[in-house]
Amino acid sequence: MNGWIPGMKLMRMKKAIGKAARVAAVCMMGAGGMCGSAMSQAAAEVSSSGNLNDPDAQGYVVRGSMMLDDGNPRGTIDQMNEALRLFPASSEAERGEFARALAAMSVPGEDAMALLEEFLQKYPASPWRERALLAVADVWYDQGDYALALKAYNRVSDKSLDKSLASARLYRKGYCLLKLADYDIAAPIYEQLSHDKDYAANARFYLGYIAYVKGDYARAAELMRKVPAGGMPGDMAPYYLAQMAFLHGDYKEALSSARSLLTRNDVDGVFMPEANRVAGESLYRLGDESGAIPYLERYVAMEANPQNTALYILGVDCYRTGRYDDAIRYLTPVSEEDSRIGHSSLLYIGQSYLKLDNYNAATLALDRAARMNNDPQVQETAFYNLAVARMQGGKVPFGSSVGMLEEFLQRYPDSKYAPQVADHVVSGYMTDNNYPAALAAIERIPHPGNEVLAAKQKVLYALGTRELQSGDAHAARRHLQEAASMSRHDSAVAAEATLWLAEAQSKLGDYAGAVRNYNSYLRQSDGSKSNHAMARYGLGYARLARKEFADARTDFSRFLQAAPSGTDKHLIADAYNRLADAQYYTSDFAGAAENYGRAYDTDPSAGDYPIYQQGLMKGLRRDHAGKIEILSDMISRFPKSALVPSALLEMAESYGELGSTGRAIETYTTLVSRYPSTSQGRQGQLLLAITYLNDGNRAQAMEHYKKVVTRYPSSDEARVAADDLKQLYADEGRVGDYVAFINGVPDAPKPETAELAELTLQSAQRAIEQNRDADALAHAAEVVNKYPDSPQAVEALAIKADVEFRQGRAEEALASYEALEERASSAADINGARMGVMRVCRDMGENDRVVEAADNLLASSSLGAAGKKEVAFTKAAALADLGTADEAVAIWQSLAEDIDDLYGTKSAFNLARYYADNGDDKKAMEAVNRLIEANPPHDYWLARGFILLSDLLRRQGDKFEADEYLKSLRDNYPGEEADIFKMIDERLN
Repeated sequence: MNGWIPGMKLMRMKKAIGKAARVAAVCMMGAGGMCGSAMSQAAAEVSSSGNLNDPDAQGYVVRGSMMLDDGNPRGTIDQMNEALRLFPASSEAERGEFARALAAMSVPGEDAMALLEEFLQKYPASPWRERALLAVADVWYDQGDYALALKAYNRVSDKSLDKSLASARLYRKGYCLLKLADYDIAAPIYEQLSHDKDYAANARFYLGYIAYVKGDYARAAELMRKVPAGGMPGDMAPYYLAQMAFLHGDYKEALSSARSLLTRNDVDGVFMPEANRVAGESLYRLGDESGAIPYLERYVAMEANPQNTALYILGVDCYRTGRYDDAIRYLTPVSEEDSRIGHSSLLYIGQSYLKLDNYNAATLALDRAARMNNDPQVQETAFYNLAVARMQGGKVPFGSSVGMLEEFLQRYPDSKYAPQVADHVVSGYMTDNNYPAALAAIERIPHPGNEVLAAKQKVLYALGTRELQSGDAHAARRHLQEAASMSRHDSAVAAEATLWLAEAQSKLGDYAGAVRNYNSYLRQSDGSKSNHAMARYGLGYARLARKEFADARTDFSRFLQAAPSGTDKHLIADAYNRLADAQYYTSDFAGAAENYGRAYDTDPSAGDYPIYQQGLMKGLRRDHAGKIEILSDMISRFPKSALVPSALLEMAESYGELGSTGRAIETYTTLVSRYPSTSQGRQGQLLLAITYLNDGNRAQAMEHYKKVVTRYPSSDEARVAADDLKQLYADEGRVGDYVAFINGVPDAPKPETAELAELTLQSAQRAIEQNRDADALAHAAEVVNKYPDSPQAVEALAIKADVEFRQGRAEEALASYEALEERASSAADINGARMGVMRVCRDMGENDRVVEAADNLLASSSLGAAGKKEVAFTKAAALADLGTADEAVAIWQSLAEDIDDLYGTKSAFNLARYYADNGDDKKAMEAVNRLIEANPPHDYWLARGFILLSDLLRRQGDKFEADEYLKSLRDNYPGEEADIFKMIDERLN
């Protein structure tokens, strides 16, 4: 692009030049006190009739007057002080004091103002009073206090002054008015003085200056040209003539005047920067670009706030000569200007960053240039260069750059760049990960060719996989089906779409469709080894769901054979567990036990389930002693496992099978005492009664049946116990005692009790679905309080705890989650309770308890992958707060590998922030760039990443890129979180 400087608006140029000129005028206008002729006259007036060599006071007065006339004010003061000492009250005292005061005006350290004021007060009728008032004004004038000087000059009567002093007073008064910007009052004074031979030249200069300041450049130039050279302030006329010639486009005259000023050695330095600028910009406009550069470089070096026109010329020159860093440095201030050169500067900055391979910074600059409307040609070029930068990987925070490219095609359909831009639209949307928009763009193409359809297939595939990961399985199925059907464009993409389609169908419960498509993928795909293995894994799960256990065994076995080295050990362990489950369901208990053992060996940290299942396999094979041994070992290794109550129940049963009634009773008693609120505890209490009954101990049996009814009156076990107890009482002929007992137990088993508990729970569930938390809490609490041992009580307690947590009632929620953990019987319910405890303790800042709860959860084999990610992330945050940074970093690094997941995104950000907070900017930059490059679907944390990137860039001194990221984020961020915009504004301000 050709370099140029468009014509600036006249008013802006006037302001720029006028400011510089006024500053210069202040420096060049002379101050100075009483002129020589005035001093001589004053000396003559105060001279005495005595003789030079008289030793008396008159002689000192004569000598002092002569010294005043000769310009020896210090000698004058000495002579007059001696005269006043000799005859302090003589008639010569007034004359001497006046002369001494005048002399003090020229002696540093003397307080002339005090002497003059003392004289005026002491001699109010003195013939020298007007001269003294004039001297007071001169003192203020010399001190630069022009407002006070003006007031003082106005108190002096010209009638008492001779022509010379009157002209001097008028000249200084005019200068005071000039300094106070009272140009309309000053102008008539200088008009009058322009006819005075002593002041004519200076008066014409100042009249020209007034015309210049008021914008009457023709009169200003006319007057300035008439000012003779050879003294100040007239010697500064070329400065103003250069400015005015430049303003009117007479660059030869401007250059000549500026050079004339620059060649002199007696010019005040304040004029040098602007003279260099005028000379340089004049040469530039005359076509001598190389000659202009040295002048402008000197100008920028001398001027604290250089004008943008000069910076623009230097920046363009640096771009053309390959000095791209310098081009960016010069042009950055110019780019803030909403004008044609500001617009052009952004384009040059963007192109400079492209040359430096900094595509992100280039994209930021070009994106802003493409949005500006100052120059259509610049905008058009910026649009195309933006496409180039984006295709090279450049990113704009949440920027709809492809939307702008579509706008470009609408605005510039005949542009030479239109074909290239059209090709970039779809791929640009894909670079943005904005697959819905890419799909919409393709649908707008009336007759898509094969290339466009191939792109559509990729968009459908990418969109479907993202939807599936974000939980929208219905939309994912729709888009993946279409992508899979387009195999003629790209068979590999179609195959991968089929694999993901099968997973979507599994999530939707369409296991038949999932089996069909997993098999289709395995038949037709040449995909990666890991994907083939995962297809077997998914197929196995789908067949388990369809109870096709034999086929499921085959699929999980093939997965384990095909899984590449490095496959996640949790996945391998899970496959062994599911293979064993399938064998269990097909009664291959020995094979199941063997594979449960392999699952444990693969991932011992989550080995409670496979050990438990191994124990059950022993029991199914009638090896009850072996079963008891294995389950006992499981309890010792995993004392906090959710399976411990079930293990105790199974052990007691096996003791019974072995005839060890005492050990069975002992184990049931342990179960009841340790887990009284669980369903296993209730079953244990019931089975304890049955065991006593089978052992012939009817009294103990009846006692324990009563305990079941009394402790758990609303439970299913209580209904069974009541029925058995009724029979026992009936056998003894004590039916009345039974009725009395039942009636004496509140909420004893009656048919309506279970129905009431279920109905109340349903009311709580409906309230949750309708976001009526208060009603949900009331209904759930009713179930917990009225029917604490009912099957519905655990779910009601979970609802109660969740609502309390959402309402911010942390202490109550924590108590509810803890109660749920005690009562929960299933692994899922226990995990839910522990998850609640962890979240509440996280919000309460109890990091030690957070880590404890997280460890319990992570040790559970029944916690899903999504839950483990949240738990691991929460644990890492607590560890970081506790000062265990290394372990926290390791967890963040692991989670960040799946960056599309919410906790993966948050971990990636936390990792980058940790490095930045600890001064490792290199690692911080690498981490935050990985986050941004991944473009995860979690806008808030992605925005935080861009803000952190801006902070790092600013820390490295790259202010332009740092600010541009923030501006682009402010303009494009789709969310409404106030803290994001607050962080942006704080940094930009």
